[in-house]
Amino acid sequence: MQLQYLHSLVAPGEAVGLLAAQGVGEPSTQMTLNTFHFAGFGAKNVTLGIPRLREIVMTASTKPLTPSMTLPLLSHVTEKVATDFCKRMTRLRLAEVVDHVQVTESLTRAHRNRAQRHKRYVIRIDFYNKEACAEEYLITPEDI
Repeated sequence: MQLQYLHSLVAPGEAVGLLAAQGVGEPSTQMTLNTFHFAGFGAKNVTLGIPRLREIVMTASTKPLTPSMTLPLLSHVTEKVATDFCKRMTRLRLAEVVDHVQVTESLTRAHRNRAQRHKRYVIRIDFYNKEACAEEYLITPEDI
């Protein structure tokens, strides 16, 4: 069971919504096509995807919500402490602190062997102002 759980994990940022939509759309599309392809031959595999589609649709929530958590604060916790806690718990993507990225590609020759060539990439990353990032996201340049 532990192994099955580990196989089911996805990396943060993975487009699971797209995969879920494909998982629902593909069987229903295939069922529709099979209905026409097997017309006159009996119900050959026409119901193959219906149980899965029914399972997905019937168990779906009537009020889908974005995952969230409400934490009651203790009476001695100030608003600043609560805000700082939220900043520390919020996922920060690199794109939120990077202002500009420039990649330069060049073809170079090895010094000893002039016939051998290499591609060289120079990547320049410009970050937003570190003081502004530190205040907004409660991080240090070392954290980035």
